[in-house]
Amino acid sequence: IQIPYPQLKGWSPDPDKSPYAKIDVRDATKSEIDRMIGDWERMQAYSVRESDPGLSALYLRQAGKTLHRRYDAGDRDPRLLAILGLYSVDANLPDEGRGFLEAAVAAEVTRPEAYIQLAKLRFLVALEGKPSSHGNLTADQLARVLNLLFVARKRWGLASDGYNLIADAWTASAVRPIPGNLEVLKEGLVLYPFDAALRINAAKCYKFWGYDAEANTLVEAGAGIQNFEALKPATILQATEYKPTNLGPSSESKN
Repeated sequence: IQIPYPQLKGWSPDPDKSPYAKIDVRDATKSEIDRMIGDWERMQAYSVRESDPGLSALYLRQAGKTLHRRYDAGDRDPRLLAILGLYSVDANLPDEGRGFLEAAVAAEVTRPEAYIQLAKLRFLVALEGKPSSHGNLTADQLARVLNLLFVARKRWGLASDGYNLIADAWTASAVRPIPGNLEVLKEGLVLYPFDAALRINAAKCYKFWGYDAEANTLVEAGAGIQNFEALKPATILQATEYKPTNLGPSSESKN
């Protein structure tokens, strides 16, 4: 079996030169089967959420049964814990999800979305019960959110919701960022140039901290991007009613 995936280190289409030309094949274990099927059921629930809410709920319930069956049998594989955490986020069980994700990340699980979703949950906990998110994130809370995102960014690269959360965290911070702290937002816009929500969120963050020139540049560069003009007034020009963005189901579920 040959896996033709050019991003794998040392990959070559020539079987004699590829380190992946010879792969040992075995039957999947019961735990692996349940983990993969449960993950698929979780993502299917999101894929039909709008078109068939009843079927979506059915998929999500079934995902919970499949995944918890392995957990209740004593399986503590970090990969299972990560999927259980993502499932809990999708099922609107944030406290349960945070516990699973903290354990998975502590075990250095290879699942970038686990780091992003845990960062979102830490962010929401830090803002819990506060009337406004402006200036309410302490330096320690900010670090607990950003550290997870930068680990994911270094190891795998960030999805757009990761960059969105960086913007949200800095906008909510009690610690004033220097321009260098916000350069990562421009990196996100290079990677996702047509993401209107990310561009607006980045501009909002720059504007909130008084970096008007940078904010204006981002706004001007957004001209012509789909949905940009429709979203812009509510998020930049009326920034007094700031709310964190993009804190819903995991981006993996959307794919």
